[in-house]
Amino acid sequence: MPQFHLRRWADTAGYVTQWGRIKHNGKLTRKGVAPAATGYVPGLYALEHVPADMVHLVEERVFGFVDDKAAPILEKMVVRGAKSLSIEERYWWAIYLNAALLRVPHVVASISKRIEEMQQKILSEPDADFDAAKGSAPERNLLEWAQNHAPSALANSGMETLSKMIGESRPIERLLSFWWTVRDVSNSSRPLMLGDDPLERIGDLYRPKCLINLPISPGHAFFATNARSIAENIAKMPDRRVVDATNISTISTAKKFVYGDAEPSFVDRYLTRTESSSHLV
Repeated sequence: MPQFHLRRWADTAGYVTQWGRIKHNGKLTRKGVAPAATGYVPGLYALEHVPADMVHLVEERVFGFVDDKAAPILEKMVVRGAKSLSIEERYWWAIYLNAALLRVPHVVASISKRIEEMQQKILSEPDADFDAAKGSAPERNLLEWAQNHAPSALANSGMETLSKMIGESRPIERLLSFWWTVRDVSNSSRPLMLGDDPLERIGDLYRPKCLINLPISPGHAFFATNARSIAENIAKMPDRRVVDATNISTISTAKKFVYGDAEPSFVDRYLTRTESSSHLV
């Protein structure tokens, strides 16, 4: 969770309300935390077998760069809405949305595992060129050679793939083709919450009736869809309905923590859920 995004939920003292559960008994917990002290997994994007000053290269130069671009765009949408964005701002926000889909721990782990399995398979296969060139080298295949002579390339292929996927043209162009809107629900009796898996995608990005929902402040929710009927439905929904539906989805899809003001009974009811369903389509 980027700090600039989470800070929108901070109080005047700079703390956000964090909800979670005690692991051994499932009891609901609530405490105030600084945005810099939560919403991240240490070393999630860390590179291996590299100099110390390069360990956090992906976090700083890839995600950090995207976040720096997205921060003023989020601020602008809160104040002026999605229609105020320039073409360039829409482009960078689309990249931020794509990054939000990719940067969560379970997706990072899935990508890394898939790349590792592909490497194991491809590099373990017989290779006549390798056999002809290896001379007296003891390695039996390219995989063994890479493990001994290029461990960094093997270990960091998942992070390299992830970095490339963030700016991949196909999902970016698809997101840019959607209808974008920001619902101002600041007059609702309840604020929006934010989860540690904050972007909700309902439906396949490349199929009809896809909906993306991302709270961008306690009083504003960003929506993107490729279905006019869904966009019109969201525009007509009462503020309270938008808030309740978004908060239910936010809490239901959270992996560990949710942030924001709410009744404990409401959080307790939905934080235990493991599968989410659409409340907006």
